[in-house]
Amino acid sequence: MPLEAVLRRAIGLNLRYCTSVANLTADYLRDVLDLVGTTEAKRPAKNQQAPRPKAAMALEGAAGQTVVGVFAVENYLAQPVSGSVTASKLVDPMGNAAGVPFTFDPPVLQLNPGAQVLVRASAVIPESLRPGVAYTGEIGVPEMNGATVPVIVRRHAL
Repeated sequence: MPLEAVLRRAIGLNLRYCTSVANLTADYLRDVLDLVGTTEAKRPAKNQQAPRPKAAMALEGAAGQTVVGVFAVENYLAQPVSGSVTASKLVDPMGNAAGVPFTFDPPVLQLNPGAQVLVRASAVIPESLRPGVAYTGEIGVPEMNGATVPVIVRRHAL
């Protein structure tokens, strides 16, 4: 196959992939924003624990693939908050820990009361994950009194 045809096909596949990720991200963001849409009456008082979202962020891909998800963080507290986004250890259904390093953008949040920000989480799916097994954990900002997003990471079988 000529190099030009290979490049053309690779670019087409890359474009299809990016379009799919963008559509998935847009759908996810709509769901997250529907989930966190709240009124003043629903907001907890100062120093109360923030409500936990009911949905989980699922990141799935082949070994070596970078997976990306986006989630919203809102400061429900009465005072400004500054803190780092962190991820817990991920565990399989048997409780075995898996090392999946996450990268967050932005890595540190500074939010005034009622302010929201979208955070992009990315990770490379390690070879060490068993294909088809859900590894679960949480992503959050410890300074926000327990505001976390459940996360599921799964490696696709070949």
